Amino acid sequence: MVAQAVEALSGKGPVSELWGFGMDRLVGLDRVRGPIPFSLRKFLAGKQVVPHQASFFGSSLVAKIGGYDLDFGIAADQEFILRAALVCEPVTIRCVLCEFDTTGVGSHREPSAVFGDLRRMGDLHRRYPFGGRRISHAYLRGREFYAYNSRFWENVFTRMSK
Repeated sequence: MVAQAVEALSGKGPVSELWGFGMDRLVGLDRVRGPIPFSLRKFLAGKQVVPHQASFFGSSLVAKIGGYDLDFGIAADQEFILRAALVCEPVTIRCVLCEFDTTGVGSHREPSAVFGDLRRMGDLHRRYPFGGRRISHAYLRGREFYAYNSRFWENVFTRMSK
């Protein structure tokens, strides 16, 4: 793992100016994830979540973008990652760097909170997955309703199978 990280960082410039991430293992789900290759559009659209536990940020980059915006609450990590992504592309490492506990509060948020945070991030930074604010907000609202619909039917069929 360390060798892969060193290899991924070599030749990319001063480490203090870089950021990036690896993959995480979802404990209890027996799954590995990592949005590699990274896509800013997919990130803004809520299709990619960067695992902050498997992320690293150079000191010069952090000095430039600042720390977490605590007004974003549980989503402050993703807003911080967005600011880093707006400065430079991430270095990605195709190996598991951490284990992720899927029973935490961030894994069980309501779709309205998740997609509301994405809309706020887009507005704050004037960056949208589909270029314009209206079309991007409409898309995110559609994804939010889809998430509620999926959750509803999963609950229905789970109850029916018992």
